[in-house]
Amino acid sequence: MSTNEHTAKDISPPTLTTLPSELLMFELIPQLDSPLSLLNLSVTNRYLATLCLPEFRRRVLSRDLPAADQMRFKPPDDETAARLTDKEFKMLYVRYVRRVCCECWSRKGERHALWKGRAVCQKCQRRNDR
Repeated sequence: MSTNEHTAKDISPPTLTTLPSELLMFELIPQLDSPLSLLNLSVTNRYLATLCLPEFRRRVLSRDLPAADQMRFKPPDDETAARLTDKEFKMLYVRYVRRVCCECWSRKGERHALWKGRAVCQKCQRRNDR
């Protein structure tokens, strides 16, 4: 068999151990609304795109998250959560669990340290103030 011939058993789907660590927080949700639309996104943005999916929202509200994340992320009560848009819900999660800037998604260095109680880093805050 030449090197460019593949059989079905040669091509295996990625397992949790072969996926980037950004995606390992919880298992990938198999019922993606549109998997093809996620292919052109970077790994981080693909991960963040999954946060808007209804299945993810259900898991957060049912407290079906890893224990360490449950301690850091206290979801709003169900009535409040029901009124949040998917984007607002994602921002809550990103802000309290991932601790990344909601605008540039950075987590690096003091320049990008999140302000206490803010969802954006100092660099983005200064840019927004201009």
